[in-house]
This record gives sequence, structure tokens and C-alpha cells, in this order.
Amino acid sequence: MVLVGVPVLYGELENYKETLLQSISNFIDVFSEQVRFLIVVQSKSNISLPNWLSHHRYVVVRVVDWLSVSRARNLCLEFAQVKSFEKIIFHDASLIYPRAVCEFFHSNYSEALVKACADFGDETSHGEHPISRVRKIGKIADYYVWLYMFSVKSISHKFDESFGPGEFTTYKSGEDFLFMAAFFKAFEKRPVLEITFPKIWHPARPKDLSKHLYYALGQGKLFQVLLKKYFEVKYFFWFLLFIGNAIFRVVFFKPNSFKILKQRLKGFFS
Repeated sequence: MVLVGVPVLYGELENYKETLLQSISNFIDVFSEQVRFLIVVQSKSNISLPNWLSHHRYVVVRVVDWLSVSRARNLCLEFAQVKSFEKIIFHDASLIYPRAVCEFFHSNYSEALVKACADFGDETSHGEHPISRVRKIGKIADYYVWLYMFSVKSISHKFDESFGPGEFTTYKSGEDFLFMAAFFKAFEKRPVLEITFPKIWHPARPKDLSKHLYYALGQGKLFQVLLKKYFEVKYFFWFLLFIGNAIFRVVFFKPNSFKILKQRLKGFFS
């Protein structure tokens, strides 16, 4: 049985209603009784859940009075372990998992780890003829936690709650990357079955690079931790590319570019 864990702020529920319902529908159409959603609704005030969420037979809702993506994901992981789920997917509320991706996960349920790819765009990815392959993962684009269906038993660590969006976190990003770095270290980079098309849809990021600025401090700190705790030569080269990319944006006067470079360096040397 699969648990799909979704952290979401109460104030964003209506914004993500359509994307979330589309994903829920796709998973249920494919997995039927073998899937459940745990939606962790985060709010600092008393709330009333909408009917589309509170009365859904495949959805379990947990309302919490703290704001933390990493803590919410850890709650989903603990729920999966306690309730003896075999698989877990860490689903962000803004994403859409196409039916073909759900079918791919279902068809390869026995695999210890299966992976999809991401489409950061304005429209969803569709296709009648899915394309898949087997490859060793480890590229920088492989570190989004929501790309995978994990075996619950294969996870022996938690998300670092000092990273990621949240009310008490200094570093608003990097939680996915650190979680996957720890996972890959234990998984030993074995070949993984991956669907390359269609892709999981992620909304396009703002062109003013405001999201990059929001994440910049955490990204700098992330590389400090990676190079100290999980050192690999590729992480060092990624760090150089990471800083080089920020300098490139400064040279070409991209929006918020100097602030992004400053925050990345501040995070790395903090």
C-alpha cells in the first residue's frame, strides 16, 4: 500500500485545490484501494476544513499548529512506518502527477525505488506513449524528493528540520537535497528505473528570480553541509557551478542577482 504525503499551508489550500484533486484522482484511478493520502495542513489559527478535503474517503487530514515543510514530511514518514505502508511518495501540493506516472509507479511497485522527471513549466505534461529507461542516478536534477516512490523500509533517516520553508528555520531550502544525499549514500547509486515522459508538473518559477533569492541562503548552507558531511567530488564542482551561475547573473544584470550571490555566500560561510 502507498502513502502519498502532502504538506500544505491552510492559506494555500484553495490555491492548490485543482492541482491536488487532479493528482488524487490520478492516483486513485490507478491504485484504487491501495493508496491513501496524508495531508498535513499547517495553520497558526483555528480553521475549518473545506468539504472537498475533509470528506474524502482516501484522504487522512492532520491539522497542526506549526509551519514547517520538513517537519510535515517527517510526520508523513512516521505515519507510513507506524501504519505499515510499503511505499511512500512525498508530494508537494503545487504538483500534478500525470496518470501515466501513477501507472508507471504502479507497474513497478516491486522495485525498491522508481523515479519520474520534472517539468518546470506553465502547462502540464501529457503523452499517450510513456518513455522509460534504467540508469544510475546522481545528477543534480535527481535530488527532488517528490520525483520518487520509495520503499518505506529503505529510509533510515529523517528530513533535517533546520532546513526548508518554515516559521523557525533560518535556511528556507535544501531539505530535499540533504535528504536525498543521505539516501543516495545508503542506496549506493544502484541503477534505477525512471520514466522520462510524461513528467511531474511543477509550476514555473517567477522570472524576477524572487524564488531564487528566497532559497539562496539555504542553498549556500546546503553546500557547506554537503562538503563536510557527504563529501563527493561532484558536490565540489556543483558548488563552483552554483557560485559561477550567480556571478553570471550579476554580470548580465539579472533581477535580484547581486542579492542572490550575497545570500549564497553568506549561507556557505555561516
